[in-house]
Amino acid sequence: MTQVLKRVFYYIMLALSFCSRALRNRNLTMRLAMAAYRSQGVVFCGMPRYIHPDAYLDGSGGLYIGERVVVSTKVIVLTHDYSVNVRQMANPTLFCIDNLPKEDAGIFESVRIGDWSFLGAGCIVLPGSTIGKYCIIGAGAVVKGNIPDYSVVAGNPAKIIKRTC
Repeated sequence: MTQVLKRVFYYIMLALSFCSRALRNRNLTMRLAMAAYRSQGVVFCGMPRYIHPDAYLDGSGGLYIGERVVVSTKVIVLTHDYSVNVRQMANPTLFCIDNLPKEDAGIFESVRIGDWSFLGAGCIVLPGSTIGKYCIIGAGAVVKGNIPDYSVVAGNPAKIIKRTC
């Protein structure tokens, strides 16, 4: 029941955040969005500059967002991975109808996004990734692993193409 209430609170706060944009009060908009995402486990280490309402931030495995971070439209930040279930079922030496796991196996790894970083439209950040301070993640990039401070990355998989300073 508490999960349902948390989810309802999340959607109400996100809707209020979206509607508050008409007031042109960025501080109010971000505080409402932060309340929504905090209810889902996201930890804010400062005030974000902007989080688009269409972004998906998964806090189930631990998501830490730094000061003045910008999260663009259609960004996906994942902290969980259930593909290990598929791999286990697809392996004929492991798969046996009598040997099915009792519960789904999932991997939960935290993601950290450093201060003053920018996540471009449609980028995907995979579990266990760390994005340093003052980084620019290009539109459509797929990030896995550690991105050092002051990096500009793009592509799938994301590669460092230059430095911001």
